Amino acid sequence: TVVVLGARLAAIDPVLALCGVLLIAGVNVFGVFACRTLLRSMNNEALLEDVEPLTSLLTRDAFAEKVATLMSSRGRGGDRYLAVAVVNLDSFSLLQDMAGVTAANRARVAVGQGLREAVRRVAVLAHVEEEEFYIADVLTSDDPSPFVERVRATVASSPSRLTASIGVVSTPLSPLAGH
Repeated sequence: TVVVLGARLAAIDPVLALCGVLLIAGVNVFGVFACRTLLRSMNNEALLEDVEPLTSLLTRDAFAEKVATLMSSRGRGGDRYLAVAVVNLDSFSLLQDMAGVTAANRARVAVGQGLREAVRRVAVLAHVEEEEFYIADVLTSDDPSPFVERVRATVASSPSRLTASIGVVSTPLSPLAGH
């Protein structure tokens, strides 16, 4: 299109036609490079790979990376403990078989949203399998019972009224910070 319009304009004024074609080509080339640079700086692809699309929570690999960052940034205080919980929704396959995939997906989204609201802002939360969530948080006590109870109550209060099996480990954070 630019070449045809440039040829038509060249019949009237060749200098104007050349300048117009060069200007339009320059703007298009600049636009392409500007968009590519913007996309690279945003690192959009890496962000999409780190998030599970259904619940918008982290994936397993992104969880491990964020927990490593959490450990290194919070490992300075000797009175802090890292608690990592694995939350497995009980009878989830039964829910999926009886109510269908759509209801199961709604339950996962509701549990994920509830967990996001129940944990602290610095906590790391991931949805790693159909019925499994990971949570990592830094606590001031080596007793993770209040943390686990908050998670259990959140799952129980979800619209699907599921229960959860929760495994948790709590360890001093300062020895881990060096790793």
